[in-house]
Order: sequence, then C-alpha cells, then structure tokens
Amino acid sequence: MSWQSFTVHTYEAVLVAPNTPGYPNVHSFIRLYWGGKTQATLWFYADGTANIPANTSGTQYYARFRQSHYSACVDLLRNEKPVAFQWNEQTKGAFLVTGPEPVGDGELP
Repeated sequence: MSWQSFTVHTYEAVLVAPNTPGYPNVHSFIRLYWGGKTQATLWFYADGTANIPANTSGTQYYARFRQSHYSACVDLLRNEKPVAFQWNEQTKGAFLVTGPEPVGDGELP
C-alpha cells in the first residue's frame, strides 16, 4: 500500500507533567485535526524510554516519537504551511511534512 497524505488544518499541543497517571513515560502529545475532527495524535515519549509502543491506526492514527522531536514538530506546525501528516498502513510508518518550498526562501524574523 502506498503512502496516504492528509493536510493538517489545526493542532493542539499538550505537555504532560511527569508521573501523570495513565501517561507513563509520555512527555507530550499533539492532536492533529483535519475534516473538522481529531484525526491523528503524535505521542512524544521521554528520551530514555526503552519500549515505545508501535504506531497504530483505526478511527485515528497514532504515531510515536522521542521527546527530542517535539520542538521540531511544533515548529513545523507553527511556522510552515501547508503541513501534512503522512501514513503508510502497511508499514505503520508516519511523517509530518511541509509542502514544497522554494530554495533560499528563508525564515521569518
């Protein structure tokens, strides 16, 4: 199966306090919305976590990352447009990507 791509319309970022019940080793998560509802959740696990759960799908997509990837993901969502969530159902691979950008476009001050 090939990669699916979904343009993200809005997002919600959540920082999780250490040792919050029900969120073992979770540093933060980001909910991605398109089509008017939550479609994907990006989970960010503490960098020292040995066993990070596998990516899954169903009525929503769940992608797991290391805590160190959180800032880069928030930066993409905050500063780039368009941003898409890409998913491969066969491999359970996931990407958060920007659209094509011109070379030398630079960043806003």
